[in-house]
Amino acid sequence: MRKKIVSLSLVMVMMFCFVSVAYPWGYAGHAYIAAKLNKQLGQRNENEVYGAMAPDLFNFSFDLPVYAPGGPYYQLHYLFPQVWDQEKTGMEKGLGYGFISHNDLWGADFTAHHSSRTYGAEHGYVVAKAGELSAAAPLLASMVGEDAALELCHTFVEFGLEVLTKRMDPQIGDKICSAARARSPRFAGQLVEAYADGLAPYCGGSPELAAMAIILAEGEFRDQMLVYGQMLMMDEQDLLDGLAVYLAGFADDYLAANGITLPPGVDLVPVIRFYMQMSMVLCEDDYPTELGATVKFVDAEMARHGTGNRQ
Repeated sequence: MRKKIVSLSLVMVMMFCFVSVAYPWGYAGHAYIAAKLNKQLGQRNENEVYGAMAPDLFNFSFDLPVYAPGGPYYQLHYLFPQVWDQEKTGMEKGLGYGFISHNDLWGADFTAHHSSRTYGAEHGYVVAKAGELSAAAPLLASMVGEDAALELCHTFVEFGLEVLTKRMDPQIGDKICSAARARSPRFAGQLVEAYADGLAPYCGGSPELAAMAIILAEGEFRDQMLVYGQMLMMDEQDLLDGLAVYLAGFADDYLAANGITLPPGVDLVPVIRFYMQMSMVLCEDDYPTELGATVKFVDAEMARHGTGNRQ
């Protein structure tokens, strides 16, 4: 089993990076929200689930300035109506529903980043819990400094919440895999029509190069969601082990990039596993309530913005 975990972690290793501007719900969180919103039925709902995860498809495109001002992250999270303005029938409409539900302006990410529904409106849920985690377990801060520890704690909370989401919906991994398999092949074209012109300055300077970057990133994202869904099918302890193994590699890279050298002999895997488990302890009592309130909030906001009716 350990070999299976390490192998799957290596496949997953390019999926995530530590960044200072995005502390969202994870893929399982967005999939859970979209499945509960259920704006479309059957296979169209599977497309809705995929669309809800898709705004993060550039998050691991390390050769692009994803988080540059006005860049790919900004456009997919704030200029989201452009996807809805494309074809709005059949499975493409489901993709549009899901995509819009994710947004950082009034969608699901808003409650993670900016204003929790149940845990204090002055902070997003993930942001608030990361601060709690860093304060409750100061070991990491003593090793890497307070700023770096807080940065890392955001990531540990996000992935701890993914495990809690699996507790709430043990079939969430299957749903993510089904969504990736059912995804309409026309989705990349929707994204090209919506974003190729705007992303041109960040993808080689022309809409044609931006279109190629979008198509490539979306294809890689779909493949990675198939793997991630399989990972979420593991039992909880194996899942925690697998997450700790590959997050340790990213922690090393993040710390090195910030000029931080760990003491000799430090093994980050048990440290990361401890922090994820502690984040789960801090969140397990109120996360289901927050996620449920987020579903209601997003549902109401979608209706208010004219995208709330099942068709």
